[in-house]
Amino acid sequence: MSEIQNHLLTNTGNNHFILKTTQNFTETLHFITNSSNEQLVGILRTSNNSNNNNANNNNSSNNMIDNLIDNTNDFMYENIKEINEEKNPIVIFCHGLACHKNYFIFPIFYNKKIDTFRFDFSGNCQSEGEFSYSNYLKEVEDLFSIYNYLKNKLNYKKISIFGHSKGGNIVLLYSNKYPETLQNGIVINCCGRFDMKKTPVSRFTEKEMFELEKNGKFLWKRMEYPSDLLVPLNNIPSSAFSVSYQKTAVNQQINNNVDNNTKNNTTTNNSDNNITTNKEIKEEEQKEENLIKEMYCTKEALIERENISMKINFKKDFPLKIISIHGKKDDIIDCKDSLDFDLYFKEQTKELNNNCDNFSHKVILVEDGDHFFVKQREEIVKIVNDELMNYYYH
Repeated sequence: MSEIQNHLLTNTGNNHFILKTTQNFTETLHFITNSSNEQLVGILRTSNNSNNNNANNNNSSNNMIDNLIDNTNDFMYENIKEINEEKNPIVIFCHGLACHKNYFIFPIFYNKKIDTFRFDFSGNCQSEGEFSYSNYLKEVEDLFSIYNYLKNKLNYKKISIFGHSKGGNIVLLYSNKYPETLQNGIVINCCGRFDMKKTPVSRFTEKEMFELEKNGKFLWKRMEYPSDLLVPLNNIPSSAFSVSYQKTAVNQQINNNVDNNTKNNTTTNNSDNNITTNKEIKEEEQKEENLIKEMYCTKEALIERENISMKINFKKDFPLKIISIHGKKDDIIDCKDSLDFDLYFKEQTKELNNNCDNFSHKVILVEDGDHFFVKQREEIVKIVNDELMNYYYH
C-alpha cells in the first residue's frame, strides 16, 4: 500500500482491505464511522462470477452454500479501489444481543447474484463503542451509517436488511425511521420481539438482580470471542484506524505486535538457550488472541428497552415489504411475537387505502426451530435466499 493510498483512506474514515478470496467470492474488510464517531468493523462479500444482466431464476435455490471452498488466499490486506460498475443487490446482516458478525447464517450465506455485508454493532465484538443491554436506537443509527456507506461510497442501489433476534427489532425500527431507504429492498425480521415489556428477567440470577437494585448495574457477561471468529488485524497498519479506535481493547493485537525493525536476525531465549529465528517470530506475530469484553446490564438500559415501541408508523408514500421468520419452538422469543406483529401490520395497513396493496408482511414459521435454528440453518439460508431472489429477479 502506497503512502498516498493510506493517507486517503485514513482521511475518509472509511477503510477497506482485501480479506479473503475463493473461487466464488471475495471478502473485504471495511471500517465505517457511525454517527457517534466510532468505527464499525464489517465484512463485504461480493461474488467473483456474478452476472447481473442474465439471472438464471431456475437455479436460484442452488446458489446458496454450494462450493464454499477452502482454497483461500491467506488473508491478504491490500487497499482496494471503489468500483463504479453495476452492483448486485445486497443484504445487510444485523446480529442479535451480545453477538457478532460471524455467527448464525451470516458467514455461510452465498448467492452469486446477491452480495452480503455483515458487521458488529457499536460496543460489540471488534467495533468501537461501549456495550449496552439496550442501545436499540443507537444501533438503528449504526445501520443507517452502514446503508449510507454502501449506497454513497460503494454505489449499491438495491439494499435489503436482515436481522436476527435483537437484530430483528433493529431492522423493524430502522424501517420505521428510514422507510425511504428500503424502496429497493425487503426487510427480514428473524425471531424479533414485538412486546418489549416482556423483559426476560428469568435470564438474570438473584445475585444479579440484587446488584442491579443496589448498584444500578451488574456484570451480565464476560464475553470471550474466540480468535477464529475475529478478523485478523495484525497486519493492518495502525494508521488505518482512528486514534480512539487504536486505544480500545479490541486492538491489543495491533499494539502488541512485534516491531520487526527493532529485531535482530536471531534472538536468544536465556531460559532454555534456544535460538528463535525471524521465521518463528513472524509466525508468532500472526497468532490472534481471544477478545474479551465485559458487558454490563444497567437499570437505565432495562428501562430504555421496555420503553421501545415496535408499533411501526407506516407511511403511505413508502411501502414496505416485510418477512418474519420464527421457530415454533423458540424458547427465548415466542413465535407469538411474529404473529402479533402480523395482526398489528394488517390493522395498520388497512388505513393506508390507496397504497395498501403495496405493503406486505409474510410470516414463515419453522417446525421444530429454536431461537438459533441449530438444526435448520440450511433451511433458513434457503428461505432467505428464495425471498431475496423472488424480490429482485422475478
